[in-house]
Amino acid sequence: MIHFKPLDKNNIDLITAMMVDFYAIKGYPIDIEKSKALFRQFTDNSEFGLA
Repeated sequence: MIHFKPLDKNNIDLITAMMVDFYAIKGYPIDIEKSKALFRQFTDNSEFGLA
């Protein structure tokens, strides 16, 4: 079984860097700054639940 750790604000840079590498496999575009901002918005607002 796979277990995921909750998203930590300190890991956003690491996660988005991994996303860039993953998206590059198929040549998908990614706006890294927008992705970081969305992760921050998600983690800053408890109404969105937990990640």
